[in-house]
Amino acid sequence: MKFKIISMLLFCLGIVIGAWFGVNSVVIETETIPTKTFFDLFSLSLSFGGFVFAGLSFAVAYHVLTQWKVQHKKERLTELQTNAIDRMLKSHTALTSFTFHDGCKDTSIAFANAITELQSVNMRYFSSISSESIQTIELMACDITNDQMQFSKDYASFMAHFYNGSQRKCLSIEGRTVKFAESTEGVIRKGLLESYSIKLGLELEVVDNQFDVQKMITKLYLAIIDNSGEFVTQAYSMEERI
Repeated sequence: MKFKIISMLLFCLGIVIGAWFGVNSVVIETETIPTKTFFDLFSLSLSFGGFVFAGLSFAVAYHVLTQWKVQHKKERLTELQTNAIDRMLKSHTALTSFTFHDGCKDTSIAFANAITELQSVNMRYFSSISSESIQTIELMACDITNDQMQFSKDYASFMAHFYNGSQRKCLSIEGRTVKFAESTEGVIRKGLLESYSIKLGLELEVVDNQFDVQKMITKLYLAIIDNSGEFVTQAYSMEERI
């Protein structure tokens, strides 16, 4: 009986010892949580600060670009306005030569070119202040609030109707007098010139289907001066030309 008990104990002891040495031990190594050094915190602060300053720089650059575009457009419109004055004066000179030489070929070409240049300046101005979707025919018909450029537009229309009327024999130049033809087109051309003369403030006096061309030329020149003098002072002031 004792032998059996001793044998069982030895058997159990052998199992325990075998299990102890037979099973591989697993060692789990743990690392301590690293602490942030001053250099790490400084680098992180610089990174975050760089991101913030990059955003601020973009905002400032966008604002400057927007302001530059506004200023550039304003200067461009001012340039077109001053060019319109120059083209009106050139058209007036061409009109004087045209009427003095009774609409000869050379003066006709010069007059037509002067009108075209003035209309080109006006169209560029209207295109700059209008929507991109607006059509050319609408640009020609639109009214604008700027008195000087509206005057330039009406002045170009008056000159164009005067020139076209002469070319189509709706009116003839005889010395100081312009006579309208009795035809239907002559009546229409007369009405158009009277309408634009009212817009320009000329008060064109048509008596017996004719008027004094020299008075018309003088009134046109004075109208240019009256409508452009104040604007020229504004356009070339230091505040407006920065």
